Amino acid sequence: MSPLAELSPIDPTTGNLFNPKDDDSKKQLGISVEDLTAYQEFLRKVFGLDNAAAISEAQHALLQPHLLALTSRVHPLALGNVHRTLMQIKALALMLLKKHYGDGHDLENMTTSLTTSFYSHMHMIGRVEAQGIFGDDHVQFADVALAGKMDQLLRRYEDDFALRQPFFMNRFMENDVEKEARLIGGCIESRTWGYLHETKARIRQYVAPPQGVQIQVPPGQVPPLIPGLPRRFEWDVLSEFWVRNKMPIGVTV
Repeated sequence: MSPLAELSPIDPTTGNLFNPKDDDSKKQLGISVEDLTAYQEFLRKVFGLDNAAAISEAQHALLQPHLLALTSRVHPLALGNVHRTLMQIKALALMLLKKHYGDGHDLENMTTSLTTSFYSHMHMIGRVEAQGIFGDDHVQFADVALAGKMDQLLRRYEDDFALRQPFFMNRFMENDVEKEARLIGGCIESRTWGYLHETKARIRQYVAPPQGVQIQVPPGQVPPLIPGLPRRFEWDVLSEFWVRNKMPIGVTV
């Protein structure tokens, strides 16, 4: 690993038909596994449940409003799905580590480190922490020459993905009412082949008059784009899949 290299914890965000919905957009919200486990840990610490053989009546009376608040906002089946997903991701991590390491290693501790120990998906695991988790024999520090080559490769990807260039939807659309876009979300490459995760989408833009402003248009027609008025954008995903990068054709929009 180079000084810039990092790993990420594997705490998934779950989504199913029983997840809560946003009050405004009515879209279903994802539930972070770590958010729920942190709430459970909070309740255990507040009510001292870790050291209690059973919940007393007083503890139950204090705990009940918190549990009711959670289940009134989040469907019990959604909560069950979070727990099942956490168990699944731990099982998958353990299985993959076992195939890589075999026996004779503390795989349970490695799995815990990757799933729950850091409490947040935003915690980036640097090479020193990674070496502490996986051992010196499996995580090695890149020397200066190799780290420089890895940094050059990273800069090439930054250029290909235009990572340092802000994307402004109004500039992309200009005055087109509708336009198709090709978006690349990731790539896998070797010396002989490459694959791109490609999303093709149709984007439409509409004028969004401020409150109190009305635009008269014939029935069935879209209001014209008027300079100076705010606009609203709408996406339709046409396709999304991994494609072989044969040309190669690059990864820009």
